[in-house]
Amino acid sequence: MRALLASLLLPIASAHGADCPPLHEVHASAWEAFTDAELEIAQGILDEAIDNLACQQVQVGSQELFDLFELAALVAIGNEDEERAVYAVLRAIAVYPEGTTRPDFGPELAELFDTWSTRLVDAQIPLQVRTSESIWLDGRALQPGSDESITAGDHLLQRREGDLWTSDVLSLDTPTTLVTEGPLLVAAPFVPALTTGPALPSAPDIRRRKRTKTILWLTGAGLGAAGTGLLLTGLIREQDFLANPYDAASYGGCAQGSGCWAAERDAVIDADAQHISILYGVGYGALAAGVGLTVSGIVLSPTPGGAQVGIQGTLP
Repeated sequence: MRALLASLLLPIASAHGADCPPLHEVHASAWEAFTDAELEIAQGILDEAIDNLACQQVQVGSQELFDLFELAALVAIGNEDEERAVYAVLRAIAVYPEGTTRPDFGPELAELFDTWSTRLVDAQIPLQVRTSESIWLDGRALQPGSDESITAGDHLLQRREGDLWTSDVLSLDTPTTLVTEGPLLVAAPFVPALTTGPALPSAPDIRRRKRTKTILWLTGAGLGAAGTGLLLTGLIREQDFLANPYDAASYGGCAQGSGCWAAERDAVIDADAQHISILYGVGYGALAAGVGLTVSGIVLSPTPGGAQVGIQGTLP
């Protein structure tokens, strides 16, 4: 599993661009082009807005973001660009999981949303907010000290400084803690919340069993966390893989248009696909091993008639 982010500075770029229209204006322009059957123009408008979300200097609502990506998916379907459509649907679900697509946008778009909404249910990651002030994630206000659960993927983070809103797009695919250091936000190591309870009575005849169970449980928990991290990373890499048109100017030193470009491009695609398969394979293996150690174990328990062997699945 990729190591947790530690002391990684995430400056909130104000990006004071002269041309950064609000998203509702972008949506209106793209929709007008789409209804006029100018699909390429609509795609260009949406691509530019999505690539430059960090330039927004006004508050962006969750529904605004969802509508933007929903329209991008619809336009991609019109252009018969399945990879771009899937990418837009994934972004829409990540920023606003509660959003629903418009019925008049057709069954193909509805099917994409249904399919990926189901798949992304298991792609939730914890986010701890330890900032000195409220922040907005995809249009949703997060209070200092809160613990959130978000969908892995790219998210729009905003802060308010007087009348000015500053924005940045963060790619979050592992448990993260956001803290404030002066004017910056820092992604610090994620620390699970500690719980307290009554002390267990000491029992000399079960100490060894207790210690063994604890070691097994901790080992299993570590394997399970590692497997989950690998699976989430594999999912993000798969999303990027599906969205990548693989149309770079050159691959392996072969320029586009040359005789070797296609072969080198195929080699890069095969390598990326193999990497994703490895992440999934190792992730599932580690998760299965972790579940086996934390959920079940053989316990030798004393009884009045001697000893009894049983199977338990309790926490240490």
